[in-house]
Amino acid sequence: CVCYFMLAIGIWSEMPVDGLFVLAYGFVISRALYGFSILACKHAKESKCSVYMPEGILRYVQIFIMLIYVGIAAVSMLSVNKEIGIACLIGALISFIYYIVVSYREFGGVTEDSAGFFVQICEVVIPLAALIAYKRALNDYRALYDFRPEMEQEMKKQVTQVEQSILANPLSNKKEVQEILEQLFSIPASEAM
Repeated sequence: CVCYFMLAIGIWSEMPVDGLFVLAYGFVISRALYGFSILACKHAKESKCSVYMPEGILRYVQIFIMLIYVGIAAVSMLSVNKEIGIACLIGALISFIYYIVVSYREFGGVTEDSAGFFVQICEVVIPLAALIAYKRALNDYRALYDFRPEMEQEMKKQVTQVEQSILANPLSNKKEVQEILEQLFSIPASEAM
């Protein structure tokens, strides 16, 4: 429990202030997915989730309501900041898939405890994904997974010229191939895609 709070405090302390408005919807998403999993997924044999389950059409109404909560929170998150919202939603999806896979593999279905585990994991992964996306955007990195700075314009132009040379020429002549390879090898290895 202490490790969870230390990790959460560490992530939240690094978060820019405008990130708080995006992350506010993360709590709604994690709890709505929690409710969805309890209602829609198979329960483990030792789980007492079935005691709280509504029967008949009411169960499907509640599943629908949970999905509406997720949808409204996701749209709201994306309306505040599209890039950060996408990162948060990917984090929530990864957390949910991980939770379902672990619950089914280890327990044969979801339990109250595994659902609580999901909420905690989700509420750490969503801000972590947002923080990574913010750091990437603030430092002008190329992609979420690529932490190299953007290429200079001259380097981009050189890479584009090599790509166009490769696409434009049938490469039937040995001299042409050598010229294109020389152009290609003149690009630093650190800029290779």
